[in-house]
Amino acid sequence: MHFDQVSTYIKTVVKKGKEDRQRFTYSRGIGLYPLSSQSKNKVYYNKDLKINIESMESYNTYEIEVIEPVMEFGSEIRKAEDFHRRLNYKYDWIHVERSSNGKITDVGNLKELRTNWNLLKERVERDYEGVAVDKYLNGISDRFVRDEHFKSIFSQYNEYGLLFPVVPKKHRNDWNMQRIITLDDNEKSELVETITFVNEDEEFRIYDLKLDRNETSSINIIESAGEIVLSKKDNLIESVDVSVKYFYDEIINNEWVFMLKRV
Repeated sequence: MHFDQVSTYIKTVVKKGKEDRQRFTYSRGIGLYPLSSQSKNKVYYNKDLKINIESMESYNTYEIEVIEPVMEFGSEIRKAEDFHRRLNYKYDWIHVERSSNGKITDVGNLKELRTNWNLLKERVERDYEGVAVDKYLNGISDRFVRDEHFKSIFSQYNEYGLLFPVVPKKHRNDWNMQRIITLDDNEKSELVETITFVNEDEEFRIYDLKLDRNETSSINIIESAGEIVLSKKDNLIESVDVSVKYFYDEIINNEWVFMLKRV
């Protein structure tokens, strides 16, 4: 199955009554391919009882492909478009395991991802150089060393945070869930995401999504709104629309708009 993803960031700087508005947009396709035809239950060995116990949850593993990313930056940094477009492939072909309760439980091909990143980094360094480039690429390399980082990208909105919202396959009508998300790769952009069940029909379940300030965050929220539509058949995204306006200081207003749609 394929998804269209569009992320737009708008930065507005207000000085002496004048506004300087910058807009950055990237879009890409996402291919999502099940690596097995059906979900599986894990079996654990209980040392006390000396028996194998089957988990209550079932698990699916998917492979994710990045398809034709397109970057559109402001004229001031137009040269950075190709640089960032190519870096969209750093998690290409990642294998992610997801439980029936909607949680990411494993990334199965870390060695391959790290090898592919080193090859991609070498190719990018042939075309781009400078202190800023080295710092940016080395920052990614530092994150690639940490196993947990590969799970964290599934709560990062500008990566795959909207592809797998933490929604169980079955729940009550009064169900809701919270998790910590980031809008981008800046830890200061941490927010609390709250997903609340709204209603359902024969094919889909509808959820309200809201973002609030995290206690450790530097962000001040102006407003946020979002809607998730999930397919009841496979508990995967049909569409997501989220917008959030916020500021770190009152001079610069920020806005992210995230959209993901199954096609």
